[in-house]
Amino acid sequence: MKYIKIISLVFGTLLASSCIDELDTYPEGGTITQDQKDEIGEKDPSKLDADLQGMYSGLTSVWNTFGRDANRHYDFSYPAIVLMLENSGADMVSKVTGYNWFSDDVQYTNRVYTSDQTVMIWKRYYQVIMAANAVITSVDPETEDESSLFYLGQAKAMRAFCYFQLAQTFQFTYADNKEKPCVPIITETSEGNNHPRQTVEKVYGQIMDDLNDAVTMLENAKKADIKRVDKAHIDYNVACGIRARVELLMGEYQAAYNDAKAALSGYTPYSLKDVSVPAFNDASSKSWIWGLIYTTESSAVKTGIVNWPSHMCSMSKNSYTSQGVHRMINSNLWAEIPESDVRRGWWVDEELSSPLSDDLYVDGKTVAKAYKFTPYANVKFGAYKNDPSSADNAQDFPMMRAEEMYLIMAEAQAMGGDPIGAAEALTTFVNTYRDEDYTCNAKTAEEVRDAVWWQRRVELWGEGFALYDILRFNKGIDRRNSNFESSVQYNILPGDPNLIFRIPQSEIESNMGIGEEDNNPSAELPTA
Repeated sequence: MKYIKIISLVFGTLLASSCIDELDTYPEGGTITQDQKDEIGEKDPSKLDADLQGMYSGLTSVWNTFGRDANRHYDFSYPAIVLMLENSGADMVSKVTGYNWFSDDVQYTNRVYTSDQTVMIWKRYYQVIMAANAVITSVDPETEDESSLFYLGQAKAMRAFCYFQLAQTFQFTYADNKEKPCVPIITETSEGNNHPRQTVEKVYGQIMDDLNDAVTMLENAKKADIKRVDKAHIDYNVACGIRARVELLMGEYQAAYNDAKAALSGYTPYSLKDVSVPAFNDASSKSWIWGLIYTTESSAVKTGIVNWPSHMCSMSKNSYTSQGVHRMINSNLWAEIPESDVRRGWWVDEELSSPLSDDLYVDGKTVAKAYKFTPYANVKFGAYKNDPSSADNAQDFPMMRAEEMYLIMAEAQAMGGDPIGAAEALTTFVNTYRDEDYTCNAKTAEEVRDAVWWQRRVELWGEGFALYDILRFNKGIDRRNSNFESSVQYNILPGDPNLIFRIPQSEIESNMGIGEEDNNPSAELPTA
């Protein structure tokens, strides 16, 4: 029997307080009442800021899917989703143990539609979408007020970002799957609780419509010298960067190149010196175009260990990693990194040594001993305020960096017809910022793309791109003969249904437009 859950369109305001415990107001099928639509339709400008902040809080707040009492230590929003995806891939290794809250992702036991992780991914993005819809409904689209349009542009870009993430999670990639069912499209005009899955092509159409509007609005705001509050907010550069990602996936290579270049304006990659120490923990870096910003007062940080650094940073006193549950690189990928490449030191070797961490001490011990390092544990992500003895987990999280835009430009240039120029551009980028001895010898577009993919696997490790790149390039997941535990040394072939998630059972029960027969195929658990 289908049931209805009502969505509160004051969700954004509630979320801004980071204190939501009433899960019955969370979206499942996207039900909206007419009274709620009428209330928001009054377009009260005083609500805009609260709704906007609520939208952004949706990416950082804690206990926002299952509630505090459920005691799910992966329930800390977007960075947790990143860890779910990264642990499902071939390049991030972690122990299968009770202390590892992402063991289900390593084992692929979460590819069933009753999985809590599946529910969390689905709900989290649709909650943020609903908060974005509240902002969109509150702005008169005919207004000429640039400040109001700045709000509207941010909301449309965020909605596009969420649908882009959903589309890549719940269906195979765009090029060969345009007519396959993707996810429901719920906008500010949606009513009722009958929302079927739309095709991949229609979802990407919605994404591009939102991004095109957002880029125009945010560019006009930039010209009017209207600036975002901080890097946690979306501006013109961020919107261009999101659109570049989408265009690259859709094969619109010249457009992707142009947007990545626009996103780069005013930003520069981390220098060789910058990444010769643990880094990637502070949004003030000139490399960061967009980031999630945390303070010691952030809800996730105040939990102590229910946050991104607790599960990811190998140099945190108050964390799961301090108990030996580290995020490691696949030993085979690490072995491919030349000794001349500074990134080889982003992970310790078999002797637990790295030039980034060997001289760091906690309580008279090396960090390797103090925090029970395991071979190939990452030291890429630095401690809070670069103090490995700190018990605070208030590091920022990178959503978009300049380096990614350089790699998008190289791939787009190659696939757009200039592989030789792209190889030269890739060589210059890596020589300048990571490895002075590097040369890209690729000659064809496909060879350059593979070279870029390798760079993405190393440069963007742990930042949420690995599984989506595997889907985008129609690759499989090969963990064989590596430092993965023997029980999870899978070899998953391209197209395997395990590579995408199933629509949650809770959505099927609450959304009249989706039945059991509309779900993605079930998958057999991979075997080692």
